Amino acid sequence: MEPLIGDSTAEARMSGLERFLERYLGPRRPEFGASADEVRSVEMPDPLQRFFGFAGRWPGHNPQTPFVNRFCMQDMLCAIARKQRAPALQHLDGRLVFVWENQGVWVAATECAGDDPPVWISEECSHRETQQVWRRLENPLSHFLVSFVLQELMFGSELVALALGALEKFEGAGLRVEPVWIRGEYASDIDRPSYFLVGGRFLVRRAPDEADGEDWYGCKDGAGASVLTSLGLPTHVR
Repeated sequence: MEPLIGDSTAEARMSGLERFLERYLGPRRPEFGASADEVRSVEMPDPLQRFFGFAGRWPGHNPQTPFVNRFCMQDMLCAIARKQRAPALQHLDGRLVFVWENQGVWVAATECAGDDPPVWISEECSHRETQQVWRRLENPLSHFLVSFVLQELMFGSELVALALGALEKFEGAGLRVEPVWIRGEYASDIDRPSYFLVGGRFLVRRAPDEADGEDWYGCKDGAGASVLTSLGLPTHVR
């Protein structure tokens, strides 16, 4: 079965990501995207323009969240302007910083323009220093965005937990398992997680070399709790 989000071109990645957001979260509303004026206010490459215009204000399930969008649960998508708790898009060493690790250990940066430029991760130094050490990733911006957004979707789900062999338990119960994104590169290359949609409701993250083989999973709404309980799976992180 082919993954729901293809990895052949920037168009395949971005259009696949947009379709998956609506499938997992429900129909997009116009107010879920940043306005054209907001997007034009900062020079940025095409994939970022497209993502901010489509989902830059997509709200989380908790209306009390302090962030401008739902993609700030594990790491943080920068805001076009400084709003609430998310850092603003900013320039560093001539690059555009667009994602912050949740404790500020690293930032992800890309070029200020282009069809699908590379991504660099800061490392071995503080983001507060004027000169950074940068590591260039193998894959371009559109690939990184898919990996980042799926991570934030999973951790930002209404129910989030982890368990050993969760994917096999879902499969054993006869729930349909669809590959979403396979071995997507992210900030660290020690393990490239894959994501699966289970029963149209659960987003499962499998990274075999992480956490002793436990699978993280999220459910887009609380209605999945009864399914998890019936399978002996936790409904929250213990």
